[in-house]
Amino acid sequence: MRKFMKKALALALGVVVAVPVLGVVFYQRQQRLLRESPFLQEMDSLVARNDFGAVTQRLIEKAATADKGESRLISVWLRKHAIEGNFPALYFTSLFHTTQGRLEEAGKWYSAAALVARIDAARSSDASAGGAPMVIEAMFSKTKSHLAARPAERKAAARWALEYEEKNKERPVARWILQHGIKAFSGGVQSVPDAEWQAARSRIRGEFEQSFGRN
Repeated sequence: MRKFMKKALALALGVVVAVPVLGVVFYQRQQRLLRESPFLQEMDSLVARNDFGAVTQRLIEKAATADKGESRLISVWLRKHAIEGNFPALYFTSLFHTTQGRLEEAGKWYSAAALVARIDAARSSDASAGGAPMVIEAMFSKTKSHLAARPAERKAAARWALEYEEKNKERPVARWILQHGIKAFSGGVQSVPDAEWQAARSRIRGEFEQSFGRN
């Protein structure tokens, strides 16, 4: 019995040591793949040039051809850019979870994208900027249908989205939304005063909780 206990303890200690080591190995491999990916090298180059229109276009194109492995890497890359506001990274994070077949995770990121985009649109003095979320959400019929058929999952996704938005409430102004408005073409787009935006933010969060999180 004592010999068995010693072996069990040794095995348990081995697992405790091995798990962090495997985690480090996995992380290092993932970072190497991110650096070596030709597509993500292209994305980094476009970001460095502030060519966010091209970033958006290339992500749309890649979503049609990426396999699960590449989609996983792109999702990791997108999360690094999620709250910068330069392009709809949250929506694309959802899209590339869909291409992995991870529809529950895709639903969470879609819900967060929808909430954040609406709140960010309220930051613009140009009401027409509010059409930006609807344009990109036309690509997400599969995700929306998945959530609509699963009320419990939809409510969980809504809670996750509200927590995500609160955690990242100090994010920059969403450039991709502001530039969608009509005034952007005449250089007249501005952000509304912060107090006005915070009031809109509270209202939108309440409406979102009622609509996306309903039974």
